[in-house]
Amino acid sequence: MKKKVLYPMTAALIYLLLLILLMVSERAQPGANITSFWDAVWYSFVTLTTVGYGDLYPVSAAGRVIGFIFVLLSAGILASLLYAVVSAARGRWIPAVRLRLLQSDTCYLFSEENDAAACLAADLLREDPGCRILFFECNPAGQQRAALPAGRVSRFPQKVTQVRRFLSSGRGGKTVFLISPKEPQNYRDAKELESFLQHPGKVYIRGEENPALSGAVFFSDQACCARMYWHSYPLQPGEKSVVLIGDGALARALLDQAILANCRIPFEAATYHLFGNWDSYRSLHPQLAAVFGIWTDAAGSSHDALVFHAEDWKDAHPLLEKTEGRIIFCAEHPSENADGAALLARYYAVRAAVYAAGGIPCANATLFGDPEEVFTKDLVLGSALDERAKRLHEAYRFRAQDTEAAMQTWETLPAFLKASNRAAADHMLTKIRLLLPENPKAGDGAEDLALAAQRWAAVTDREPFRLNEHERWMRFLCLYNWRYGSVRDDKTRTHPYLTGYYDLPEEVRRRDDSAWEQIGSI
Repeated sequence: MKKKVLYPMTAALIYLLLLILLMVSERAQPGANITSFWDAVWYSFVTLTTVGYGDLYPVSAAGRVIGFIFVLLSAGILASLLYAVVSAARGRWIPAVRLRLLQSDTCYLFSEENDAAACLAADLLREDPGCRILFFECNPAGQQRAALPAGRVSRFPQKVTQVRRFLSSGRGGKTVFLISPKEPQNYRDAKELESFLQHPGKVYIRGEENPALSGAVFFSDQACCARMYWHSYPLQPGEKSVVLIGDGALARALLDQAILANCRIPFEAATYHLFGNWDSYRSLHPQLAAVFGIWTDAAGSSHDALVFHAEDWKDAHPLLEKTEGRIIFCAEHPSENADGAALLARYYAVRAAVYAAGGIPCANATLFGDPEEVFTKDLVLGSALDERAKRLHEAYRFRAQDTEAAMQTWETLPAFLKASNRAAADHMLTKIRLLLPENPKAGDGAEDLALAAQRWAAVTDREPFRLNEHERWMRFLCLYNWRYGSVRDDKTRTHPYLTGYYDLPEEVRRRDDSAWEQIGSI
């Protein structure tokens, strides 16, 4: 700010000094026609603007030197004026015209162009080839970009928050992605788009959820990566243990997703061995003990369990070599994961499958977390997940017509209950595989869905399946520290059904059938 004031003041002072010198050097000369200060001002004006009327001119040597300076400055002024006009055209007028031409199109606006934005844009174009991709704050000489069809992609030099008029237009469909890797920048941009946040599903923010921005949808790199990982590499029959090596945001997201999506009780149990500093996680989730065995040593259980290890993973030779499941290196830095996988291959006789997060190749490990896998329409927008979640809620409303939740439509449902339904929808793949144990690679394609629906219709003893859904539901609530209470109270987070399955009334148990019946309607 100081420079913006200092430069004009300095220029004005120099100009004033030149005018005074011109007046002083001229008015004492015989035949001089520049004899006053205003004569000097007029001469400088017509010279700097290159008009040159010729009515006033210097006759002294000093005056001619000053006149020569004014002539040279006139070229700079013309260049500056031309630059200002071109800059204004490129920075404001031309982009405004280009945006006006896109008013009626389906447009996805990205706050900047980076790896995440390019991968998501490519996936959006695959889903809808007719949409438009708009990148903002683009530098023409910037980073190497993904191969995107030039005819559907536009780049603009200004910030996305500067096109409020375009966003507020009622024509076309407009969705904004605030996708900078710097979360505070995304939050600041979102505050500037506060009026646009009134429209649900229109602003997606890369970062952890911020209650102050209630109209936005949040997505994090780690949560998207965790969901992608467990969908792409689900637990197989016989996998009884999972070793997580890492304690950062990605490791926590992988565990959260595993808790919700990998519920196979009472059919099969798994133990999660956690290496690193998990003290903060345990402090934030004390109620997980209600649905998990939680130990600090490698005890055994017929139930799912979390085992927190105080020692370094390199000291756990017996565990790593006997693990019948998988070992996941999920530190924040890919180099740590690559180094860990290399050490494991060199010094340990492991039978487990090995996975490493990041893009550094490891000969003995399966890599995951590439931006093209993580930043997809399904994972970021969650549209398919939301559609399944809506169906689950409608099925529950039909079965439980007397409850408070049954009286609410999806649109009026509180955010926490929407998240609960999304977690139930995310568990659908596990349900399909529990119904089709002979096919551990079963997916949610039409053929597998139809076969799973037939299998469910033929099930005579539904108690184990109902128990599974009740267990999954309890895990979700306990992850957010709900506890048993004689009445439901959202403020104190108590619920009368947070108890053992066989302690529930018969009609409440039967409601869990709706989650399984939805397999036939996906």
